[in-house]
Amino acid sequence: MAAAGAAATHLEVARGKRAALFFAAVAIVLGLPLWWKTTETYRASLPYSQISGLNALQLRLMVPVTVVFTRESVPLDDQEKLPFTVVHEREIPLKYKMKIKCRFQKAYRRALDHEEEALSSGSVQEAEAMLDEPQEQAEGSLTVYVISEHSSLLPQDMMSYIGPKRTAVVRGIMHREAFNIIGRRIVQVAQAMSLTEDVLAAALADHLPEDKWSAEKRRPLKSSLDSLLCNVGGESPL
Repeated sequence: MAAAGAAATHLEVARGKRAALFFAAVAIVLGLPLWWKTTETYRASLPYSQISGLNALQLRLMVPVTVVFTRESVPLDDQEKLPFTVVHEREIPLKYKMKIKCRFQKAYRRALDHEEEALSSGSVQEAEAMLDEPQEQAEGSLTVYVISEHSSLLPQDMMSYIGPKRTAVVRGIMHREAFNIIGRRIVQVAQAMSLTEDVLAAALADHLPEDKWSAEKRRPLKSSLDSLLCNVGGESPL
């Protein structure tokens, strides 16, 4: 009798072990693939190398500027040097190692006959109307006209004028450093006509947290930079 009870108990234990093994096998065969499928989102590959590169990101913005010199806007010796190109670059530091490099590429040339005629008119509005002709220009480019220091096109107390169609008028100067002086004025005008350095720095700085940021925290910044580059160009014009 006792032997029969012990045999029954042993049989129940064996059945329990087999049942446990069966359920474990089912869990592995069915559960593991199901778990793997439902957690794919959390295993998405991320461009960690690109994200880590944001630590030393350098954003380049280029502004092509055409500078047109009328007669008597600069000394005759300087007029004889035209045409030529001048490049002005400036770096804007941000948080961490990030920075923006603004590149102003200024193409200097003499005014054409119809431009001379337009800029000799009585008012800047009249000159704009005469200069308002379709021209092939690079996207985001600016045109700056340099007039005589004593021209009546602008009021005598006005050194520059910014028009509504990415054009501007700047007074020239009869000085041995005329190109350098006018060049600085042109950069100031170009910055006012495009995205200013403060605006660019503030737009990116808003996405940089004050604390030490990880790769996960840099992901929104990468998206923001991609959007900004689509709007103004990574190495694109402003």
